[in-house]
Amino acid sequence: MNRILILLIVFSLIIPAMIMADEFEVGVAVTPLSIIKDESAIAMENMYGSGGGFFQDNILGLHVGYSLAWLFYASLDANIMPAWWIKNATEFSDEAGELHQGIFAPGIISFLDIGIRPTFGPVILMAELGINYLYIHSYYNVDPQTGAELAGGKMGFNFRVGVGYEFEPFSISLLGTSVYSSFDVMKEALAGVAKGNKMAIEKLSESLIPSLAFYIHL
Repeated sequence: MNRILILLIVFSLIIPAMIMADEFEVGVAVTPLSIIKDESAIAMENMYGSGGGFFQDNILGLHVGYSLAWLFYASLDANIMPAWWIKNATEFSDEAGELHQGIFAPGIISFLDIGIRPTFGPVILMAELGINYLYIHSYYNVDPQTGAELAGGKMGFNFRVGVGYEFEPFSISLLGTSVYSSFDVMKEALAGVAKGNKMAIEKLSESLIPSLAFYIHL
């Protein structure tokens, strides 16, 4: 009886604290794009004379996050993307099979995600689903003949996981982000992982783009 009473007292103290606990965080993330930069991207940069430099081989991202009740989490990120990545991302084939070249111009991709972020002592775990939006300046994104947008302004979906370590008021995290063109594509990929499909798991792990994030907790 005494043990039950002690447990009830402990839970009565912990649960309200968890429910009321909330925290803001701000920070930056660096993604080494060089690990996914292939020979065609390097040749593209050499052709346009834009090779080299930090922002050609890495992504610098700004981050704002909010955690609630120990478990729930929401975040907003904005990443500056190099021209070669934008060109690859905006290239597509139409229904007739005709290839449409992408836009060789820098852009910004923003992420709005929600998920869970439990913490166990200094260890932080995180998993999120969300939408992303690609912005390309209208100078590069307008068809000179029709005036229509070429590729910017498109919305996609993404899945993100991460693990971090907090040393108040700072934390450092390793993140992995997988970007999808539509919700159905993302749902199909994650459904395969949930079923334990080996090919789906390998494909997801290969598609995760790693980032190193540095946050200040407020």
